[in-house]
Amino acid sequence: MRSPFKFLNAFTRNDHAAFFAREEEVQRLYEMISKNRLIMIYGPSGSGKTSLVQCGLSARFDVTDWYPLFIRRKEDINLSLQYALIQALDGRGGADIAESVEDIYATYLRPAFLIFDQLEELLILGSEEEQQQFFRSMAALLQAELPCRIIFIFREDYLAHLYRFERIIPSLFNRRLRVEQMNRTQIEEVITRSCALFNMKLQPEEEVITQITDRLLAGNQSLGLPYLQVYLDRLYRTVFQKTYQRERKGEELPLLEISQDEIEALGVIDEVMEQFLLEQQKSVQSTLERSYTALPDDFTADVLDRFVSFEGTKQPVPFYEKVDGIAFGLDLFDSLLRQFPKAALVSCLELLERSRVLVKKDNVLEIAHDSLALLINDNRTTQQKQLNRVRQRISNAYQEFLISHSLLGKAPLRTIEPFLEQLEPELESGPLAFVRDSIAAVEQAERQELEQERKKRVRNRNLAIIGFTLLAVTTVASLVAFVQWKRVEQAKREVDNALFAEKWRAAEAAKFNGEYDTALIRLYDLQELAEKYFTTNRTEMVAHRLETWTELRMRMQAGDSLLFLEDYFAALQSYASAFELAPDNKIRDVLDATQKTLDDKFNDLVSRGDDMIRMNAANRVNREQALGLYEKALRLKPEDENLIRKMEEIKKSINLGN
Repeated sequence: MRSPFKFLNAFTRNDHAAFFAREEEVQRLYEMISKNRLIMIYGPSGSGKTSLVQCGLSARFDVTDWYPLFIRRKEDINLSLQYALIQALDGRGGADIAESVEDIYATYLRPAFLIFDQLEELLILGSEEEQQQFFRSMAALLQAELPCRIIFIFREDYLAHLYRFERIIPSLFNRRLRVEQMNRTQIEEVITRSCALFNMKLQPEEEVITQITDRLLAGNQSLGLPYLQVYLDRLYRTVFQKTYQRERKGEELPLLEISQDEIEALGVIDEVMEQFLLEQQKSVQSTLERSYTALPDDFTADVLDRFVSFEGTKQPVPFYEKVDGIAFGLDLFDSLLRQFPKAALVSCLELLERSRVLVKKDNVLEIAHDSLALLINDNRTTQQKQLNRVRQRISNAYQEFLISHSLLGKAPLRTIEPFLEQLEPELESGPLAFVRDSIAAVEQAERQELEQERKKRVRNRNLAIIGFTLLAVTTVASLVAFVQWKRVEQAKREVDNALFAEKWRAAEAAKFNGEYDTALIRLYDLQELAEKYFTTNRTEMVAHRLETWTELRMRMQAGDSLLFLEDYFAALQSYASAFELAPDNKIRDVLDATQKTLDDKFNDLVSRGDDMIRMNAANRVNREQALGLYEKALRLKPEDENLIRKMEEIKKSINLGN
């Protein structure tokens, strides 16, 4: 059942009668765009930037005053701009942007408003060439002084990313409007006027409005528009179903009476948004499993994950219809399609669209709103986050390689190699070849380094032999007596012992400082020295130390890689095994720091789960969400008996339906 509220959809011109509490921002925007040819609109995710333009600004213009073109990046923002111009001109023009803009004015006698929504997609997903071409086109358009206005809409997180384009468009930052999230006064105005418009009676009105606002803000000073709309949507549907025991018919608006009890039962806003996502995801997964028995439990979650960028923003997926079905862009689903039927993926996407988690616009599928993208990002498993970090590292390094031709070094490869086999099926040929070439280059460099060290050791040994030989010859020539010769031999042994002891101390010092590569190189020097001048005991002692420290280095490197990927439990185990093998204070410090980080994250997850139970222990969804947080905590401390017991009690209560 759909309510009259917008839910996660942006307001449009047709929704002007229900667009409240933004009159001041609309007036400021109208004045700015009337006097300036380029405007930047930015603000936090969910502040209502798109609605402000599509609804608020749109309603200020008569249809004869402007010709708006709303443009999203899709696969390439420059192609999307050309396509929008061609459509506006019924198939004409498009290639020359300035000429097409002039044609629009000549055809419709209205200035073109080029409105680039969610411009952060260009900054996140676009190549350097695509970005440069776009801003050069905008600069040329501004210099031509045509009847045209340009509006950039984007999340404020990416404002700094635009500074490097100021040299292309010097006036880029001249006119900016920051859209704030809604404060308490605005929220109360939206609730009051929306309820009056949609025939919702609050009893008692002032108390219920205060109660809703308190729950929405939950101690914060402001709230995003989508959260408010999702909350009101859920409230309307819950009370409608309870009151009339049926679905809403068309656009009917029968009286709904809402009391403080309904508000209490609905919960706080974070629960409402997360409950919506969790419910829809479970529903879609359950429906799919009835038709496709081989699907894994996380299939729907994996599909949704492809629609969220590494930074936690929406990642639109282009698609087009073919004779034999739907084709998807960006190769994001290739690894899924190799394992599961295409029909399962298509059904999953259709169900997610029907449930309003995904939306389809102009041959693009995407998450309905940034707020859902942030939730999906927060709920990613440790493995998903690890893989995404590695994907991002490969992507960034490959883009840098295309410019500088610099391959990956040993340190970044340590974090990539454990996941390379899993990522190989989805990597394109260019990035995959780049990683393999980097591995080969590092291996070649290591071989050359070892060869140079070997030659250096041989050279030093030969010099030492020559020196000792000259010393012996000189000594024999000058000392005839046997006793004197014995003294020279004793002195030589003392020199050898002192040299061995010095190199041994140097190796120990390097190991103590965590410089394992240096320590091992010095041990290799000692090995050759021992084999040449000392007994089997010393040779075996050095060989044993070489074996131990080589294993130690591997365990510490494995711990470092796991720590980078936030697998704290496994990292702790790796460091602990290193300490057990060859303890020192440096490893102990690493162990203590890792243990503290693990404890902090464990306590945070348990505390959040406890808060979820305390808020409404009778709510099944609350218990399931708390259980999810406890499961994440248990991965950090798998043997925590108190947590295991707590989880068993919650699972039992869920199974019993309490």
